[in-house]
Amino acid sequence: MKNEEFFVLIDYLEQVSHHPPAFAQHTEGQGWTFYQEFTMSSKFRGQYLSVTPLGNQILELLIIKSIVCFCFLRLLSFNF
Repeated sequence: MKNEEFFVLIDYLEQVSHHPPAFAQHTEGQGWTFYQEFTMSSKFRGQYLSVTPLGNQILELLIIKSIVCFCFLRLLSFNF
Protein backbone atom coordinates (compact mmCIF):
# COMPACT_ATOMS: atom_id res chain seq x y z
CA MET A 1 0.00 0.00 0.00
CA LYS A 2 1.11 3.52 -0.71
CA ASN A 3 1.19 6.22 1.98
CA GLU A 4 -1.61 8.14 0.21
CA GLU A 5 -4.04 5.32 1.02
CA PHE A 6 -3.77 5.77 4.81
CA PHE A 7 -5.88 8.18 6.85
CA VAL A 8 -3.72 10.02 9.39
CA LEU A 9 -5.29 11.58 12.47
CA ILE A 10 -3.45 13.19 15.39
CA ASP A 11 -5.58 13.96 18.47
CA TYR A 12 -4.65 15.50 21.82
CA LEU A 13 -7.29 15.72 24.55
CA GLU A 14 -6.63 16.74 28.13
CA GLN A 15 -8.87 17.33 31.11
CA VAL A 16 -7.65 20.67 32.39
CA SER A 17 -9.81 20.94 35.50
CA HIS A 18 -12.10 18.65 37.51
CA HIS A 19 -14.14 21.32 39.33
CA PRO A 20 -15.60 22.78 37.20
CA PRO A 21 -15.07 20.11 34.53
CA ALA A 22 -13.02 21.52 31.65
CA PHE A 23 -11.01 20.08 28.78
CA ALA A 24 -8.97 21.18 25.80
CA GLN A 25 -8.65 19.31 22.50
CA HIS A 26 -6.49 19.70 19.40
CA THR A 27 -6.98 17.41 16.39
CA GLU A 28 -5.16 17.44 13.05
CA GLY A 29 -6.05 15.62 9.87
CA GLN A 30 -5.07 15.87 6.24
CA GLY A 31 -6.05 19.40 5.21
CA TRP A 32 -7.85 20.39 8.42
CA THR A 33 -7.30 21.27 12.08
CA PHE A 34 -9.91 21.24 14.86
CA TYR A 35 -9.47 22.63 18.35
CA GLN A 36 -11.78 23.39 21.23
CA GLU A 37 -11.95 24.46 24.86
CA PHE A 38 -14.92 23.35 26.94
CA THR A 39 -16.30 24.03 30.38
CA MET A 40 -19.83 24.57 31.62
CA SER A 41 -21.95 26.51 34.03
CA SER A 42 -24.93 24.82 35.68
CA LYS A 43 -27.74 26.13 37.87
CA PHE A 44 -30.54 24.31 39.65
CA ARG A 45 -33.62 26.50 40.11
CA GLY A 46 -36.07 24.11 41.81
CA GLN A 47 -38.28 23.52 38.76
CA TYR A 48 -35.52 23.22 36.16
CA LEU A 49 -31.82 22.58 35.62
CA SER A 50 -29.91 24.95 33.34
CA VAL A 51 -26.62 23.86 31.75
CA THR A 52 -24.72 26.44 29.72
CA PRO A 53 -21.65 25.15 27.84
CA LEU A 54 -18.79 27.65 27.64
CA GLY A 55 -15.81 27.65 25.30
CA ASN A 56 -14.86 27.69 21.65
CA GLN A 57 -14.88 25.16 18.82
CA ILE A 58 -12.89 26.08 15.72
CA LEU A 59 -12.37 24.11 12.52
CA GLU A 60 -9.70 25.28 10.07
CA LEU A 61 -10.04 23.93 6.54
CA LEU A 62 -6.51 24.41 5.24
CA ILE A 63 -7.17 23.38 1.64
CA ILE A 64 -9.74 26.12 1.03
CA LYS A 65 -8.24 28.52 3.61
CA SER A 66 -11.43 28.81 5.64
CA ILE A 67 -12.23 28.93 9.37
CA VAL A 68 -15.53 27.71 10.84
CA CYS A 69 -16.59 28.51 14.42
CA PHE A 70 -19.23 26.45 16.25
CA CYS A 71 -21.48 27.60 19.08
CA PHE A 72 -22.64 25.56 22.05
CA LEU A 73 -26.35 25.48 22.88
CA ARG A 74 -27.88 26.02 26.32
CA LEU A 75 -29.82 23.08 27.79
CA LEU A 76 -32.85 23.39 30.07
CA SER A 77 -34.37 20.34 31.78
CA PHE A 78 -37.76 20.93 33.42
CA ASN A 79 -39.20 18.87 36.27
CA PHE A 80 -42.88 18.28 35.45
